[in-house]
Amino acid sequence: MSETRLFLLGRAVWAPGLETADAAAAWAHGETAIKKTTDTPRLEFLPPLSRRRLSQLSRMVIEVGHRLTSGGPSLPCVFASRYGEINRQYAISASLLDAGEVGPAVFSLSVFNTPVYLLSIAEKNTAAGSALCAGAYGLAGAFLDALGFLRPGSPDVACLVLFADEALPPDYLPLFGVSPEPYAFGLVLSSRRDPSALPLTLTMSEAKNEPEPVHPLKLLRWLETGAGGSFAFGAPGIDLTIEAGAPC
Repeated sequence: MSETRLFLLGRAVWAPGLETADAAAAWAHGETAIKKTTDTPRLEFLPPLSRRRLSQLSRMVIEVGHRLTSGGPSLPCVFASRYGEINRQYAISASLLDAGEVGPAVFSLSVFNTPVYLLSIAEKNTAAGSALCAGAYGLAGAFLDALGFLRPGSPDVACLVLFADEALPPDYLPLFGVSPEPYAFGLVLSSRRDPSALPLTLTMSEAKNEPEPVHPLKLLRWLETGAGGSFAFGAPGIDLTIEAGAPC
């Protein structure tokens, strides 16, 4: 078992129906819900040409990343998604079936790291980053990846951690049963003490059984409702627990 002390410097979310901090708080207390639509943030801080071809996923990630990092130093970034640019992938598959080829305009923004790549351009972020596809265990995978940037002796001041998925193409719904909620959720974590931050203790231990997958939005709900008690999650082989303390 090992413990790591982290400090939560900030968090943000954007989803259809959760456009403001008040709406996110209402959602956390069960007073409203995320809308399963293809609505997107306006991204008025970007030039029109830069936002014209962006997917719902990329738009949400850029909005959340901008809220958390605009005007600040370049931060390393960990991006985790279960489905990635799945609507663009669907368009590519449809093009191959219908025409037998794929045009460069369809392919260019379809790769898995597209959202965080576009965010780094929008915010002029020159720090390192990673894009993580860990299926249902993206929450645990992203925290473990972030610890690599925040290891003792690292020059990085903090790390931006982003989770996001977009609405699925309608033709894919029979494969998944229920469409996931479209959302983007981000945290800024630091390993350096900050008097204005929420201190978190992350405990890691070997998993005796395979943990149940935990959706990142459950972590957001826990934080929004006061971060009481502890929050448990994990991945095959490892159990993780977060406990929050009073601000330093």
